[in-house]
Amino acid sequence: MLRLGGSVVKGVGSNVSFLLSTALSIGIIGLMHFFKPIIVDSPSLTIFGGFSSSVLFVFVLTAINNLENVLFGDGFEANFIPEVVLALGAALSVAGTIHGVCVTTGFAFSAIALYYLHSLSQKRYGGAPFVYSSMKKKK
Repeated sequence: MLRLGGSVVKGVGSNVSFLLSTALSIGIIGLMHFFKPIIVDSPSLTIFGGFSSSVLFVFVLTAINNLENVLFGDGFEANFIPEVVLALGAALSVAGTIHGVCVTTGFAFSAIALYYLHSLSQKRYGGAPFVYSSMKKKK
């Protein structure tokens, strides 16, 4: 829930969020390809193309995780190996069809976005506390 002024704004469900993030992903892919000639002409816009692919990464990751929540029940968490790698691969593949620099900048921006998504998730949902144990030998 989000408090906005005096009222409480609730988030949408996983099924609606899946549809929204999928539609936004398709929209970003379409816009990137529509503006491909303009993006390729300018070095600063190739960096913006990489940023756009990192936004695509966030939306694809959201769509994948929400689809899993719809299929497997609420509380299903996205892990690094199947979900994050798949979303990153999809976003960087789209960036590769635009320009090579979009791939490298998209990877960097996606890593930053993943860091902030993880920290936001830890603040919102909490996580298992890290337990450090010492490796002492008993005498």
